[in-house]
Amino acid sequence: MSMPDRDAIWSTATAIEPEPNAIHTLILWVSEQRDTHLDEDRSRLAASALVWLFSTPNRFIRDRTTKALTILLSTRLSLATKLIRQFGGINDPYIAERLFGSVYGAVLQGLTVAGLQDVAEATYDIVFAGAEPPVHVLLRDYARGIIEYAQSRRLTSERIEAVRIRPPYKSDWPLPFIPESAMDAYRVAYGTSSFPDAIASSTTSMGDFARYVLEGKVNDFSETALKEKAPRTVREEFERWRVRFFASAKPRQKTAFKKLLSTTATHTKRENARRNDPGDIIRIVYAKPGNEKKKDPTQIAREKAEAAFLRTLSEIQREDYRIGAKHYIAHAMFADAFQQSQMARFDRIWAQRWVCQRAHELGWTEKRFKDFDNTHRSHGRNEHRVERIGKKYQWIALYELIARMSDHLMLLNGYAQDSDAIPYQGPWQISCRDMDPSLLITKTAGGSWAHAGKTWWSPVDICLPKLAPRTSLAWLHSDVDVTNSRSLIEVADSGGRQWLVLDSFRWWHSEERARETTPYGRDVHVWISTLVVNQTDLSQLLRDLRGRTLTTDDLPQFHIPSDIFIGEHPWHPAVSRIANWFEVGEVRDLTVRTLPTVGTYTASTGGHDHSIDDTVSIHVPAPWLADMLGMTLKDGMSLTYADSKGRTAFFDPMTKTPGPHAALVDRDSFLSKMSERKLIPVWVVHSRKSAFGDNDPSREFGGEVDVTGVYVLKNSRWQSHTHMAKLKPSIEQFSAFLGEPVPPRVSAAPLRRRAGESRAALKKRNKKKATNNTRIRKTVRPAPGRKRGTRKR
Repeated sequence: MSMPDRDAIWSTATAIEPEPNAIHTLILWVSEQRDTHLDEDRSRLAASALVWLFSTPNRFIRDRTTKALTILLSTRLSLATKLIRQFGGINDPYIAERLFGSVYGAVLQGLTVAGLQDVAEATYDIVFAGAEPPVHVLLRDYARGIIEYAQSRRLTSERIEAVRIRPPYKSDWPLPFIPESAMDAYRVAYGTSSFPDAIASSTTSMGDFARYVLEGKVNDFSETALKEKAPRTVREEFERWRVRFFASAKPRQKTAFKKLLSTTATHTKRENARRNDPGDIIRIVYAKPGNEKKKDPTQIAREKAEAAFLRTLSEIQREDYRIGAKHYIAHAMFADAFQQSQMARFDRIWAQRWVCQRAHELGWTEKRFKDFDNTHRSHGRNEHRVERIGKKYQWIALYELIARMSDHLMLLNGYAQDSDAIPYQGPWQISCRDMDPSLLITKTAGGSWAHAGKTWWSPVDICLPKLAPRTSLAWLHSDVDVTNSRSLIEVADSGGRQWLVLDSFRWWHSEERARETTPYGRDVHVWISTLVVNQTDLSQLLRDLRGRTLTTDDLPQFHIPSDIFIGEHPWHPAVSRIANWFEVGEVRDLTVRTLPTVGTYTASTGGHDHSIDDTVSIHVPAPWLADMLGMTLKDGMSLTYADSKGRTAFFDPMTKTPGPHAALVDRDSFLSKMSERKLIPVWVVHSRKSAFGDNDPSREFGGEVDVTGVYVLKNSRWQSHTHMAKLKPSIEQFSAFLGEPVPPRVSAAPLRRRAGESRAALKKRNKKKATNNTRIRKTVRPAPGRKRGTRKR
């Protein structure tokens, strides 16, 4: 059965079943079968049913089915091998992609290695052994991940060639030119008019899929082929077009082209003059209604010249001009060098037309799927629970396009003018992954911003009832609720096992603030961060940190690449290749090499992932720390990291227990390994107290007190030093906070030198302050009956 025939009968039917139904019951039942005994036949039948559900355009069912099959296969890798050989070459890429995704998620659980080599070999045979792997960017990614993971566990045979499983792969190129007239084939009649069909209206021009999905991914690629030395600029791309054009241009085409250049130069000169003429801008702003849209004569002349030039060209020549020269002539040719040196990116309109045409070639027709697609249109850009069946064909076409582009074009490193080409490694570089099959929870139990009270890993709680302004000030400048001590670092669980807190964050706020969206009242924040240095560098690091208010921005931070799966950390090449040490100069004001200890993994809702109920964000160990302690992820449900003996050595407790985020590491193992490698951890605890008024926090501000503590456990003894800094409100803020006028303050203390400030600039600021103090003293009158400078007795 072809994919369109199956979609018309089966896929559309599975998408619209009311909840709960047999499909949801199957998904829930299978999700509970990881640790239960299930005979082989029942496992195989359940798995086959789940695989067929991957064809549905219902993203909720498809995503939850992916996780359910992952759970089922995580302890049954022999069944995974059978499914790959049965369904791996199916004629529906939607099914094949998610099959390999579920298998990848299953092997990443690490619950068993029995059968892992067979899974890797079956994947290699189906996907990579042939001349060309399937042209689907996600299917390739999942299949490659299965084999890479097996290789990391040393469970692959010699017949698997590493060069075949890693990009770039082989595929057809270049894409054919698709003229604008080709889109006329995808119009449908409505009365006496015709309009683009559902796929054409979505994938071309201003369609949401074209603008918010396709364009962002296509823009990551240069127009330059991989075999060339460097990505071309827009100027270089134009010069290539000009050579092609003049090689075959007729006299009338050359004349029309010269006319286009001369009118463009005149118009650009006029536009530059208008931008530099403030009077012209005022005339535009205050123009009478209707006049502001009147075109400049030079613009009209340029448009006429371009239209005349286009009439001399054939349809293919017009398309070549549009891609290679149109934008450059209009916006860069007569502009500055900056505009001319921009990187030439793959043409988005060409990509839109190709995706539109390919989606129709796959078998979607207005006649076959009109009723379903009209009924199941997305309501808004973020609502993707049940998509049109045509959207399925769009996704397949897009992932095929990205696969072909990654095989043949250079990937650009960002959008800067001097963007360099970087090697394409996988779809995580271009935000192409749409879910994490190794993450098997739908939400965590708590979070940093939730008030959870005292917990064993954060043994402090603060109550902040509303106070009068002056009472709040007394609290602000007292020692009450200053939470900065080693008791926040060294903790023990209910069983008495000792842990060290490597990272944490707490936030307490006034009772009124908890009920309102406006941030007012009193606040207490506490951050804990840990960095590691060589023992020989400890003294210098402490000198670098002393006397400073330190936040996370002042310390080394480990950032997990976006779109990396939780099961891929830290063994995957995208993570393991990241440099561990921060060299001198990479962290502000630190003059020694440092190591961060933790990073944050995040899986977000609000996009296309319907396998989770809420955003999941947890701490994970830095790669060097995981390697030092021999840690691997236990599985995607517990989200804990175990050592080689299977004992939990690192975890974030809020995944299962309500409370704040925290990164906890086994105390004895951590300190023992630190000592062996002649490393030493340094903790930074930063606490902040703030006072605000009842309405506008930026206007009604009473002040802020920061206390930074630096802690070191050396020779089994804690050593520490603290630094306090106060942020004072302005006179206007303080007056608004108290609700009464406040006389200006006059401070005679000289200003301190700022970081990087020259002595001359500091002297200038102190001189300005002295002048202002003199002015204030002259304007503030003493109270009646008192002389200036006398005290009231």
